[in-house]
Amino acid sequence: MQGVTIGVKEKGGKANIQVGDHVYIGCNSSIIGGEINIGDNAIIGAHALVLKDVEEGCRYITKVIADIRQI
Repeated sequence: MQGVTIGVKEKGGKANIQVGDHVYIGCNSSIIGGEINIGDNAIIGAHALVLKDVEEGCRYITKVIADIRQI
């Protein structure tokens, strides 16, 4: 997880971001929001922008998150 940003959408906002077990988060990715859950065994590609939940075992590899396929 090199250069990964995990934070909130707005100043003073609260975040409850859960990252599951065995998750790969590519370099320079951002996980931004209030309530976001990253499921176990998920893969988030480099430079991805995550604004919603990532389901368990799924792979997301675009800049604006899009479900490519289930592993």
